[in-house]
Amino acid sequence: MLRTLSDPFCRRGSSRILQASITNPQIVPGFIRDYNNYKTSGEMAKLKPPSPATLFYNEPKWPKVLDMTPDAKERRERQKFYDEIQSYPTANHKLYMINTERGRRSVFYNPPQPGYNALESYQYATRTAYKSEPETEELPEVSSDILSAVEEIIVAQSSAFDSRSKMNDILEPAPIPITSTNFPGSFEGYSFEPSAEVFHERTRAQHVMIAIINALRCLLALSDNFTLEQARLEAFWEHHRYRTNKKDIDHFSPMLQYAGQADLLISTPIPLKPLVAADSEEVYSLDFPQYDYYPEVQGWQEKERHLVSTVGYWPECRNFPLVIADDMNKVLTTTGDPSLSTESFQSSERRNRLLAAHGLLSNFACAVATAYTHGFTLYHEITYPIVSQCIISDGQQWHFSRLQLNTLAFGADFNQDRQNLAWSSNEMKLYDTVEDGKVKGLNQNVIAKIIATLTATREPIENPSPYVDLDAEKEFLDRGTRCWRHMASRRFNLGEYLEKEIPMWAKIYKMHPDALPSPHLKWERQKYLHMRQYNKKILDMEMKVLSDARKQKRRERLLYGLHLKSA
Repeated sequence: MLRTLSDPFCRRGSSRILQASITNPQIVPGFIRDYNNYKTSGEMAKLKPPSPATLFYNEPKWPKVLDMTPDAKERRERQKFYDEIQSYPTANHKLYMINTERGRRSVFYNPPQPGYNALESYQYATRTAYKSEPETEELPEVSSDILSAVEEIIVAQSSAFDSRSKMNDILEPAPIPITSTNFPGSFEGYSFEPSAEVFHERTRAQHVMIAIINALRCLLALSDNFTLEQARLEAFWEHHRYRTNKKDIDHFSPMLQYAGQADLLISTPIPLKPLVAADSEEVYSLDFPQYDYYPEVQGWQEKERHLVSTVGYWPECRNFPLVIADDMNKVLTTTGDPSLSTESFQSSERRNRLLAAHGLLSNFACAVATAYTHGFTLYHEITYPIVSQCIISDGQQWHFSRLQLNTLAFGADFNQDRQNLAWSSNEMKLYDTVEDGKVKGLNQNVIAKIIATLTATREPIENPSPYVDLDAEKEFLDRGTRCWRHMASRRFNLGEYLEKEIPMWAKIYKMHPDALPSPHLKWERQKYLHMRQYNKKILDMEMKVLSDARKQKRRERLLYGLHLKSA
């Protein structure tokens, strides 16, 4: 017979237990006897030792209160990934693991040709405030030796191209830029190849610009810098807020990538002195334009690529940029579009805007790539400003710009309280014409501006790479270098494309919205190559499984040396 708690027999039994607990402490209930460690009393105390979290203290110690919303949980997971990236010793490891976690996903590349609103678009993409340089800037004096050397170079280049232009009846001239380090003005390495006249004019501009800069470097005795021609210049960063082209989503955080090539890159082991103090009001003013339209509307091209950052050399050579030089024909391209061939396109205001936009983006990419080589990433803020300078010229017209990188972390998880600063000059004319072997209208201010750019003040930094540790195991460092260089080369990976490939018959008969139900159709390829079904959820789930397996394989390749092919 079942008894309830109100039964007198049950009441008598419970009272006997309480009376016995007073006289015999051995039968005191566990929750009364071990109140100091109530979670590990009884049989559980024999299985595990007491935990400090279950003990009482004289002063209360409360656990950390965490936000348990889904967004907060995702933010904490991202922070764990940021800390993991920071723990890796070199820039090779950091960049490789960022791409390993992200994979080959969509990224927006810089526009091939700048549009009308390119300056505002680039300012918002890089969080940069743009200003014009004052015309009353103090410039160094130009000696007579430098003036005569520049005149000789201009005359020599002009006469050489004029003499070659008279040989059009025999062949089409296409000069190849000189890559030797001899004194400019000599034409060693010159050759003729059939090509178009546009390429001839463009190469002429590059050749004159590089010759003048190299001549001034030699005359000024700048021996502690390194020069690269046709240097690869790439950088990536994340922006926290752009409008989307979808109805159900207002804003998103795209990954932006700059990919270009500098005609001339001069680097130095000592960085340039900041133009503005890092704690000044200009850095925290946030007065750049809000131009948050969808990137493809502004000309950015969406592609599926790995994120690559390089400034002409590998991260092992941790130099700082002194100046980058580009051909003006890259910016002011000739086109048959009537909307771009009007008089407004040839106006000085329009040209200065396009030149300023190109200089801003090139300087920003150069500074960001330099920050990556010193161990900083888009998840860790830089500890000091990085300055970059750019010269754009066609040999006769010259344009100068500068940028100071104050912040790199643009993501939604970081304090967006700082901005970058950029300055640029108006277009300046070096000379008017060359007649009878003499240069007429030579502008000394342009030469002084080039000298001021090359001899800009430099200031050493005590610890330029705070997140780089070269004391790690040598084999681990070599593995990181090898893995990153292979990924940065962007070689074609057949396995990844086969995993994403979908047969055309499957798109027509199974995935097309007008296709009839076909549950009995099977895939032609093997199951491990194509495990897709018509259901979108199953497709996404299987793609995630493949992505996680690829991610784990890449992590094992870097951390443990597995899956490495013999060199």
